[in-house]
Amino acid sequence: MNNQAIAYKNSKGEVYTLSNWALTSEIEEEKEVASDIIEVVELQKRHRKKARIEHLPKGYEGEVKIGDVVGFAKNMDYAIKVDDRELFRTRIEDFLYVEV
Repeated sequence: MNNQAIAYKNSKGEVYTLSNWALTSEIEEEKEVASDIIEVVELQKRHRKKARIEHLPKGYEGEVKIGDVVGFAKNMDYAIKVDDRELFRTRIEDFLYVEV
Protein backbone atom coordinates (compact mmCIF):
# COMPACT_ATOMS: atom_id res chain seq x y z
CA MET A 1 0.00 0.00 0.00
CA ASN A 2 1.38 3.39 -0.99
CA ASN A 3 1.01 6.03 1.74
CA GLN A 4 1.86 9.70 1.16
CA ALA A 5 1.63 10.70 4.86
CA ILE A 6 4.90 11.91 6.36
CA ALA A 7 3.77 13.00 9.84
CA TYR A 8 0.95 12.86 12.37
CA LYS A 9 -0.22 14.82 15.40
CA ASN A 10 -1.27 12.98 18.57
CA SER A 11 -4.13 13.98 20.90
CA LYS A 12 -1.74 16.24 22.86
CA GLY A 13 -0.86 18.20 19.72
CA GLU A 14 2.67 16.76 19.44
CA VAL A 15 3.92 16.26 15.88
CA TYR A 16 5.84 13.13 14.92
CA THR A 17 7.13 12.15 11.51
CA LEU A 18 6.74 8.72 9.96
CA SER A 19 9.36 6.39 8.53
CA ASN A 20 12.67 8.22 8.03
CA TRP A 21 11.36 11.77 7.60
CA ALA A 22 12.47 14.76 9.65
CA LEU A 23 10.81 18.19 9.70
CA THR A 24 13.22 21.09 9.76
CA SER A 25 12.94 24.86 10.01
CA GLU A 26 14.86 27.44 8.06
CA ILE A 27 17.73 29.24 9.73
CA GLU A 28 19.31 32.47 8.59
CA GLU A 29 22.63 31.85 6.91
CA GLU A 30 25.21 34.60 7.18
CA LYS A 31 25.91 36.42 3.93
CA GLU A 32 29.49 37.28 3.15
CA VAL A 33 30.06 40.84 1.94
CA ALA A 34 33.49 41.54 0.53
CA SER A 35 33.19 45.33 0.48
CA ASP A 36 31.28 48.15 2.14
CA ILE A 37 30.92 49.91 -1.21
CA ILE A 38 29.47 47.14 -3.37
CA GLU A 39 25.86 46.16 -2.78
CA VAL A 40 25.13 42.46 -3.15
CA VAL A 41 21.91 41.87 -5.09
CA GLU A 42 20.29 38.46 -5.19
CA LEU A 43 18.31 37.82 -8.36
CA GLN A 44 17.32 34.26 -7.52
CA LYS A 45 16.25 32.66 -4.29
CA ARG A 46 19.20 30.87 -2.70
CA HIS A 47 18.90 27.19 -2.03
CA ARG A 48 18.93 26.24 1.63
CA LYS A 49 22.02 24.32 2.68
CA LYS A 50 21.25 23.81 6.35
CA ALA A 51 18.31 23.79 8.75
CA ARG A 52 17.32 23.12 12.37
CA ILE A 53 15.57 19.83 13.19
CA GLU A 54 12.08 20.43 14.63
CA HIS A 55 10.45 16.96 14.54
CA LEU A 56 11.70 13.37 14.29
CA PRO A 57 9.92 9.99 14.21
CA LYS A 58 8.58 8.77 17.56
CA GLY A 59 11.14 6.48 19.19
CA TYR A 60 13.94 7.53 16.81
CA GLU A 61 17.33 6.55 18.24
CA GLY A 62 19.85 7.87 15.75
CA GLU A 63 22.72 10.30 15.48
CA VAL A 64 20.66 13.51 15.28
CA LYS A 65 18.26 15.06 17.77
CA ILE A 66 15.70 17.86 17.83
CA GLY A 67 17.43 21.24 17.82
CA ASP A 68 20.50 20.09 15.86
CA VAL A 69 21.56 22.11 12.82
CA VAL A 70 22.11 19.81 9.86
CA GLY A 71 23.39 20.27 6.33
CA PHE A 72 22.07 18.64 3.19
CA ALA A 73 22.52 18.71 -0.58
CA LYS A 74 20.58 21.00 -2.92
CA ASN A 75 16.93 20.04 -3.55
CA MET A 76 16.77 17.48 -0.73
CA ASP A 77 14.03 19.33 1.18
CA TYR A 78 10.41 20.13 0.37
CA ALA A 79 8.29 22.88 1.94
CA ILE A 80 5.09 21.92 3.80
CA LYS A 81 2.75 23.72 6.23
CA VAL A 82 2.33 22.44 9.79
CA ASP A 83 0.14 24.49 12.14
CA ASP A 84 0.51 27.54 9.84
CA ARG A 85 4.33 27.30 9.98
CA GLU A 86 6.45 26.60 6.94
CA LEU A 87 8.60 23.56 7.68
CA PHE A 88 10.65 21.42 5.35
CA ARG A 89 10.51 17.65 5.08
CA THR A 90 13.84 15.94 4.56
CA ARG A 91 14.85 12.31 4.72
CA ILE A 92 17.20 11.62 7.63
CA GLU A 93 19.63 9.75 5.36
CA ASP A 94 20.00 12.91 3.23
CA PHE A 95 21.68 14.82 6.06
CA LEU A 96 25.33 15.40 5.15
CA TYR A 97 26.57 16.69 8.51
CA VAL A 98 25.54 17.88 11.96
CA GLU A 99 27.02 21.16 13.24
CA VAL A 100 28.66 20.87 16.63
